[in-house]
Amino acid sequence: YCTMILGDLGAEVIKIESVSGEDFQQFPPADPALNGEGAPFLWANRNKKSVAINLKSPQGISVVKDLVKNADVVVENFSYGVMERFGIGYEDLKEIKEDIIYCAISAYGREGPYAKRLGFDTIVQAESGFMSLNGFPDREGVRVQPVVMDTSTAMMAANGILAAVLIKVRNGGGQRVDVSLYETSLNMLGYTAMQYLMSGLTPSRVGNSSNDTAPTGVFYTSDDAGFFVSSSNTKVFKNIFKVVGRDDVAEDPDLQDRMGRLERKEELYEILQAEFKKHPWPFWEPKLRNGGVPAGKLRSVAEAFDSE
Repeated sequence: YCTMILGDLGAEVIKIESVSGEDFQQFPPADPALNGEGAPFLWANRNKKSVAINLKSPQGISVVKDLVKNADVVVENFSYGVMERFGIGYEDLKEIKEDIIYCAISAYGREGPYAKRLGFDTIVQAESGFMSLNGFPDREGVRVQPVVMDTSTAMMAANGILAAVLIKVRNGGGQRVDVSLYETSLNMLGYTAMQYLMSGLTPSRVGNSSNDTAPTGVFYTSDDAGFFVSSSNTKVFKNIFKVVGRDDVAEDPDLQDRMGRLERKEELYEILQAEFKKHPWPFWEPKLRNGGVPAGKLRSVAEAFDSE
């Protein structure tokens, strides 16, 4: 995904694959008309050229070194020490091209006690605490199904590469960029990490609600349409209750600050849910939009792609 981003931006990307192909090609669904390549493989490999090379042969390594002579960037995702064993690690490639930018993407980084461990998106979701934040409080934490750690790590890698390119353009010289799934997963905790460091308290799972804002969550209309509302600040809070005709709640002096609303979030949710159940979604949608309330209908993937 990292090199695909660079390809989208105009880079010429040459993807080196093993002679036997990569397992990712078989992830379903596959299209026989597209050489049997699966949807996930196609998702991450647009705008790329590819070549199959046997890296365990001297001839294969020779081809790689020839490619590096004309390259600006090398990106690798091998396990610990593999590139060095092949003789194409960063120090090796610097001898071929002094100003090469070399990006290593790994599970746990190239240094430290975990450097030699294998890891995947879902593993670091579990280990970083990210999984513990998702789901409902009466059951174990759940993984996020889309590969958020893979894609966010790829974006971090692309950012690091582009920063190195900028430095190279300004000052000359190459450098090594190291990005790991685990470091990215800690970053993906968002401000929850700083909340923990400041308070020492471990955040709880709240399902579709929020530890920080109220009323926030999923509501249902009379036609059973589900939609999400985020009451992120006092203005939005007041707008929501004015839209449903409850100005008394909107102007309640005890609810004009975040903590007051959080203390009564169950009560506020019940009031809103009762009001939203009085009319269908086509009634509420324009009222919410025109009333300055951020709200979005719960959609399937198919509905999202078919939307206006």
